[in-house]
Amino acid sequence: MPPELIAAPDATTVAIIADWPRLSAEERAWLVELTVGSLGWGSRFGEEFAPVIVGVDASDDSLPSGVAMYAVGTEVRQRWLLPETVRVAVVLGPLDGVVARVVEVIRSSQIPVVRAAHGAVVGTADWCVRDAAALVDTVFALQAGEEPARAVQMNRLVAGAPQSAVANAPSTARSVASDARVVFEPPPVSLIIPTWNRVGYLRETIVSCLAQNYPHCTVIVGDDGSTDGTADMVRGLSTNGVRLVANAHAGAPSTRNQALAVVNTPFVVWVGDDDVLAPWLVRNRVAMLERVPDADVIHGDMLLCNAQLEPQSQNTGEDWSARPEALVTALFQRNVIADGGSLISMRAYARAGWYDDAFPKGHDYHFWSRLALRAKFVYDAGVGYLWRWHGANMGLGGGANPYADAHRRIVLEMWGRYDRLLLFPDVPWEHLPAEQRDAVSALLMAERLVREEAWADAYRFAQLAVTLGLSAANELAQRIEFKVAPQGVGT
Repeated sequence: MPPELIAAPDATTVAIIADWPRLSAEERAWLVELTVGSLGWGSRFGEEFAPVIVGVDASDDSLPSGVAMYAVGTEVRQRWLLPETVRVAVVLGPLDGVVARVVEVIRSSQIPVVRAAHGAVVGTADWCVRDAAALVDTVFALQAGEEPARAVQMNRLVAGAPQSAVANAPSTARSVASDARVVFEPPPVSLIIPTWNRVGYLRETIVSCLAQNYPHCTVIVGDDGSTDGTADMVRGLSTNGVRLVANAHAGAPSTRNQALAVVNTPFVVWVGDDDVLAPWLVRNRVAMLERVPDADVIHGDMLLCNAQLEPQSQNTGEDWSARPEALVTALFQRNVIADGGSLISMRAYARAGWYDDAFPKGHDYHFWSRLALRAKFVYDAGVGYLWRWHGANMGLGGGANPYADAHRRIVLEMWGRYDRLLLFPDVPWEHLPAEQRDAVSALLMAERLVREEAWADAYRFAQLAVTLGLSAANELAQRIEFKVAPQGVGT
């Protein structure tokens, strides 16, 4: 059979589109659960339920018993042999390459597409689900011609799509021309405010979120076990659509992750619990998304203000959309992406993971350092985020830099994660003898750690450079030796 044609079982009602070798462990589990009736889901669809799994490689040895995959090959044309009984398509895992082309063919056939696991790329799905129960309920409802109750409408419609899939679409949804091209429709966005004992400023922050002139916003407050009445204040705003996610005190990364766990929109915006958004921030971020639909992070400028929100200075960003390698280089030196006000796709978290509890400080910087080469960062120029300095900002004040250890560990992680060509691009590596390259890298790393006052680590790298035969390292080693206790040095 030609590679562009697929023969599927006659009883198929659901087509699952996935590149099995690239699925995450969670996505593989979902696929198996949806396919193997012995795990319980098959009975929901009746005895004739027989999903077809469409992937790039049907010979993968890791496919579990009971899962049959039908290879689509490397080319997808406008003919795709599916039984007339197919009513729903589910997309799992990366949506690119052959998988993306298969989805285009499916959408041209006016079959509803459900994007599962980690949100949806705008324009590639009619529905989005993020947990296993919602997935099976959504598929069951759609294949029965009903409105799914646990899925998120994606506001991107194709002309002539089945009414069961779009019955309650928002009034902003627009159909398109008969060539089935997709027009941009604004996606829903969750504004998340992590907080801990900041009730004095929090109400003003929430009000600025509710005042956004973008109509598709949800406001979520993640409370990290506050004891100052925060939870009661937020509950009092529930009639305004503010949702409280209350947890025992566990730190900022855990609070963020708990809030992310309830998100059912494809994009989020983080807001500090003492900061304020300009009314147009979300609208402007989404407008940028319309121009760059594959953006994963849309970040902008910050206006640094005093406690009374009087402007003091401006933190200006930079566009990295066409320079991901340069972003790695910049992040190795410092955090260059503003966390507050950034529009972030949920697929970015699927690629890089959520926030690490090991970084109670600097967890946003740590996240960027992991995401740099896995996502598209787009700069939206202009101030829309007011960052308030009031002298009691989290972890600041009182002497020592509370972020020092986090930054030290981020630098060390990046050293292990990225090639030295990205970390030190100004070095003419091609002109160095092979035996000196590791030595030069170690010396430069020692100098980088000195800027973080990580004296023991800096000394180790300087000594490594000496061991590798770079005599210039001796001077640096001698300069920093007195900064570390003899028992903490090591070589």
